[in-house]
Amino acid sequence: MATALPVTYKITVNSSKSVSFRVKTATFGDGYTQTAADGLNNKIDTWNIEWGALTLAQKDNVEATLNYVGAAGILTWTPMNESVSKKFRMTTDGYSRSLDGKLSNVYKITCKLVQVFDL
Repeated sequence: MATALPVTYKITVNSSKSVSFRVKTATFGDGYTQTAADGLNNKIDTWNIEWGALTLAQKDNVEATLNYVGAAGILTWTPMNESVSKKFRMTTDGYSRSLDGKLSNVYKITCKLVQVFDL
C-alpha cells in the first residue's frame, strides 16, 4: 500500500531531480559490445527533497510519515512541474532534520527519493 508524501506545499525549490537509465550490456570476446534499454521502465527519477519553514506540527507530520514508510514502503507524489503522480522509496540513508534559519521553532527536513515501479 502506498502512502502520500505529506506537506508537499512546503517542498522548496532547493529540491532537485536527477534522471538515470538502466541498461543491459553484453560484451563479446572480440571486443564488440551491445547495449539495450533494461525493460520498459528504464528511466528512473531520483529526487533530493527539502521541506522548509516547517512548524513543529508539520515537522512531526513529515517525520511520522517517513518513519512509518521507512526505506521499504512506497510514497506517492506528483513532483513539482509534473502532472503525473509517481511512486518512490526513500533511500536507506533515511532523512535529516535541522533548524531552518535562526528561529528555534522552524524546521527543515531533507531526504532522497528514488522512483519505483510496481503493479
